[in-house]
Amino acid sequence: MTVVFPFTTSSRAAVARRAIQCALDMQGRMGRYAAIRTTAGTFSLTMKAGLAMGTAICTMVGDPEIIFEHVIGGQVIDLCAEAEHHASRGEVVVHDDLLRVVDGVSLVKNAAAFPQSPVWPGARSPQVAGRAWTLSEAMRAKLASFLHPSIAPRLLDDRAGFIEEHRKVTILFGAFSGIEYDGDPLACEKLQNYILAVMRITQRYDGFFSRVDMGDKGSKFIVLFGTPIAHEDDEARALRCAAELRTLPHCSVRWASTPAMYTAEASDPPGAGNTQSSATRSISRRG
Repeated sequence: MTVVFPFTTSSRAAVARRAIQCALDMQGRMGRYAAIRTTAGTFSLTMKAGLAMGTAICTMVGDPEIIFEHVIGGQVIDLCAEAEHHASRGEVVVHDDLLRVVDGVSLVKNAAAFPQSPVWPGARSPQVAGRAWTLSEAMRAKLASFLHPSIAPRLLDDRAGFIEEHRKVTILFGAFSGIEYDGDPLACEKLQNYILAVMRITQRYDGFFSRVDMGDKGSKFIVLFGTPIAHEDDEARALRCAAELRTLPHCSVRWASTPAMYTAEASDPPGAGNTQSSATRSISRRG
């Protein structure tokens, strides 16, 4: 999960404090997930967080006739991932560049450029009022372009219960390189051209372009076969799609066929049913 806190020069310090406090508040609430009872047994959830500050590209890639994807990339994403790797379960690790712009933070420990940071004395978590959104038809159509064509109508008609299901899926992981996100003014254009080529190849085999992601494992994308639309030969479709994707420059792929949970919700715990946030929802697969 990646959370972004945009800031300006004048708001930088306040936003930095809010981001750190958000991570600490999230950790503070993990105790309620220490023992989750399910039909398969009792499980616990833990988290660790890494924070960094810097510039990033934020753009949309894709085609409204296929699917849109929001992408965030840049060195700051790598720094966040590196900070998270320094954290243990239950910890919040913050890069020095972020700590320099806030005052009153006491450190628990310091490891290289990644100190762990507790909450500062007297800090209060902000109370955010809920919003009631009224979406125009144009906005509903725009939001639908970020979802699979078979999923969007169900969500727009409040039929999310028909989306959650267990299926056998074939998952294709693709990695690509060659785009400099921080220093190339044409980075967004290059990324759009590349991802659009991937989407069009995926569409020919009736796969589902699930997402594109930037992080410590590099630039990558995930394609699903078997959900939300299944075929008898999904494994063969995935292999043929992978072979064609390998013809793209700077691309490597691997695939796996496995049972997985496909859901329209944001954060279901293991074995749970319908859990969602009033603020956001995403299509995800687990397993």
